[in-house]
Amino acid sequence: MAHAVIRTGGKQFLVQEGKTIRVPSVDAEAGKAIELDVLVASGDKTKVGVPAVEGVKVSATVVDHGRAPKIIVFKRSGANSTSASVVTARITQRSESIRLDRAGLGSLVFGF
Repeated sequence: MAHAVIRTGGKQFLVQEGKTIRVPSVDAEAGKAIELDVLVASGDKTKVGVPAVEGVKVSATVVDHGRAPKIIVFKRSGANSTSASVVTARITQRSESIRLDRAGLGSLVFGF
């Protein structure tokens, strides 16, 4: 079973062909194909890039747009250690579902 590590939205994801994952915001409409850089690719041989593997891209299709679950962020003032100095914020980030179609190395296609 072949895997790849991709980077999108400042985060890294371990992916394989046919799987659907939630990633941070991607500038593409639902149903459009996108290409992502591959940091590490494994199949018959493992290839590690610095920072990305040369000539290898993962093609994916944007399934839908949505929002990630709401998270609570706590900020605290260092000068004052009372509970009155704690500030909370509720953040909901945009996220997209993408389906990984395949990874290609020039004319060679990984069996992802």
